Amino acid sequence: MGIVPWGVIAFYQIGAIVAGDDPAPIVRVITIAMLAIAAGYWFVAFHYRVTGLAQTVFVTAHVSLFAWLAMASLQQSV
Repeated sequence: MGIVPWGVIAFYQIGAIVAGDDPAPIVRVITIAMLAIAAGYWFVAFHYRVTGLAQTVFVTAHVSLFAWLAMASLQQSV
């Protein structure tokens, strides 16, 4: 859940900037939210050596938040 979404988000943002537009606000929200969760996951995993259930909870929260924000962006574009 790390490489592909970041690539898609970066491609969208760079494409919008090259085209002369600003990225949509929801794209910025998704970017900041995913960065915050990734940083939180790294911090906890690195400092506390999280494994098992805690790791599953972090990954599930990350994917869930990304999915909800993606759905919110679809609702705004309709």
